[in-house]
Amino acid sequence: TWLEHEGAPDIVHVSNAFLMGLAGKLRRDLGCRILCSLQDEAGWVDGMRAEYQERVWNMMAETAQHVDAFIGVSDWYANLMSKKLRIPADRLHTIYPGVPIPQLASVGEPPGLAIGYLSRLSDSLGLGCIVEAFLQLKTDPKHSELKLYAAGGMTQDDEGDVAAALTKIEKAGVASDVTLLRKFDPAARGSFLSKLSVLSVPVPGGEAFGMYIPEAWSYGIPVVQPAVGAFVELLGKFGGGDLYSPDDTGALAAALDSLLSQPERRATLG
Repeated sequence: TWLEHEGAPDIVHVSNAFLMGLAGKLRRDLGCRILCSLQDEAGWVDGMRAEYQERVWNMMAETAQHVDAFIGVSDWYANLMSKKLRIPADRLHTIYPGVPIPQLASVGEPPGLAIGYLSRLSDSLGLGCIVEAFLQLKTDPKHSELKLYAAGGMTQDDEGDVAAALTKIEKAGVASDVTLLRKFDPAARGSFLSKLSVLSVPVPGGEAFGMYIPEAWSYGIPVVQPAVGAFVELLGKFGGGDLYSPDDTGALAAALDSLLSQPERRATLG
């Protein structure tokens, strides 16, 4: 009612596809254009039991008819959702998200080599994978001083993943070289990122975008990501890191080793 009588918008932006149920009424009552962003909805629907997946996708495809334009966060994800929601090509666009450029006095190498992980502390987003790769690297004497910093917060459901990671780290005798920040204040991002030589969030199956990638780039830090999802598109278009064969912890360790061993190439990619 407020939108109709006071706001009188020309456009209403629906922030994700799960809110498209509002689109028909908004368009009908307000007579305005409706835009909808597309960002990682597929993982939630495809995580449902099979009988619900089809029903939900069909319902979402029906409500998508009331949306004038869709904004994907990557071409890869926009194309994926266009098939699931039956979106015509002329209603589909890509706009990459961005981050503010930090005001840095200088961007240079941290005092020692360090790998960073910036996402929820969950195996579903690659925590277990980055820990395994780090432990492989630590068996090489040249990486005896290598550090791992992991941040991004956690939920109660992630406690088991974090506990398992810490157990492996302690058994390997490298606990002093690992920092897992369970609570992560966004204001601490700069301090965290400035410690890193390279960042990797090895999400199984990839993501629609991955905001941690431009966050790392804004600090001059290259990334190492699995060759899947939007990561192939982002690194293919903009450089800034290396890809490795997905679902292969050994390949991740090798890609990290290669980049950690080449300071000039790290600087160029960063």
